[in-house]
Amino acid sequence: MLFEKNTFSDGDVITIKMISGEEVIAKFVGYGNNETQYKIQKPYILANTQRGPALAPFIITGDRDASLVLERSSFVCAVKSDNDMSVQYTEVTTGISLSAGSNIIDFHGS
Repeated sequence: MLFEKNTFSDGDVITIKMISGEEVIAKFVGYGNNETQYKIQKPYILANTQRGPALAPFIITGDRDASLVLERSSFVCAVKSDNDMSVQYTEVTTGISLSAGSNIIDFHGS
């Protein structure tokens, strides 16, 4: 199978489709092992809650500021996140409001 080479830069907000079906949104912080690994920080998934869609931590009990390494074999594809989703992600992970529109609810109550 042929894959197009992604050209992500450190700090890009990316969306990763896991082989399990989950979509992970995270900050890209680099490649590892000849680009067969992606290093990410602050990974979140989209979750449905009683109050509507929310961003929930990908790893609930781990250090939210830790860098994670995902093996390329564990996901289907990765792309730069949509601008609206990128803004929502930045608001949830930093607490800084970047838009005046409606927001996705922060799952962990920040």
